[in-house]
Formats: sequence, structure tokens, C-alpha cells
Amino acid sequence: MNSIKRFLKENGLFLLLIVGMVLLRLFVFTPFEVDGPSMNYTLAHGDRLFGANMFNVDRFDIVILDSPTEEGKQYIKRVIGLPGDTISSEDDVIYINDEPLSETYLSEETRQNNTNTVDFAPLTIPEGEYFVMGDNRNHSFDSTEFGPIPEESINAEILFRFWPLNTFGTVDETD
Repeated sequence: MNSIKRFLKENGLFLLLIVGMVLLRLFVFTPFEVDGPSMNYTLAHGDRLFGANMFNVDRFDIVILDSPTEEGKQYIKRVIGLPGDTISSEDDVIYINDEPLSETYLSEETRQNNTNTVDFAPLTIPEGEYFVMGDNRNHSFDSTEFGPIPEESINAEILFRFWPLNTFGTVDETD
């Protein structure tokens, strides 16, 4: 019994730290690696991120969500439309409740390309659902194709990029 007490006394802080990290990983933070170009130029293929599991969904949040079409696959997208919003797109401009959406987070190259967003008729987003899009509209499988997604499909909000090191830091929703 003395050896257990001695072990706990010598290593208790380390064990507590390990248990705390495991609990944070399980219940608070989700690691994620960007796979593909759908969020260029905000996020790049291979970026490694941490997301928070406990959050409120707001417009422009970058979120990790379950694929609506492929079991076990996750996507990273930006929340564009909220429950109750009427969303549409015409001539490369997204409208939310008949007001043009200012998308300052899109790169200058993306904004000048003028072929980014497919036109779609007005759609009212049902309660408990969200309309998500990739920032690289020409290369994004998103709500323009699969429709709004249920809130339960959203797993985390991206907060922090830890790789590559030259982009280390928080991921701002307006980046």
C-alpha cells in the first residue's frame, strides 16, 4: 500500500494532467484535418485544426459536420443560412431574406472570379437546420447540392489552427 501512495504522490500531478487532457479531448475539443479544396483560401488541404464541441451555431461559423451522403465522413463548411432565413443566389450574389450577403471572408481571387456560386431559387431554411457552403464555391459539395443540414449533424465549431506552423493561431470567422 505504501508503494501505491508513493507512486501517487510522485506522479499524481502527471496522472491528473493526462486524465484532464483525455476528458478535454472527449468532451470539449475535436481535432480535424482539412481534406480537399472546398475551404480554400480560408483553410487549405492538410491544415490541422481544433474545434469546440460545445457552442452555439452562428452565421459565418466554420463547422465540422457529418456528411449527409456518406456514412462516417465529415466535412468542413461555413454556416451561411440560419433557421427561418430565406436564402437564394443570383448572378454570384447570395441573398439572405432578400438582402445581399457581404462575404468579406472570400479571397479577392474568389470574389473577382464571378463564377463562384450557382444560382438557386429562394429556399426557407426549416427550424433546426442550417445552410452551409464551402468558401471555394467551384470545388465544394455543400448545401447548394444536398440542402440544409440538421443541427445534430454539426459536431464542432473550428477555433484554432495548429498546423502548418506558419498559420498557427485562431481561425476567425471572417478570415
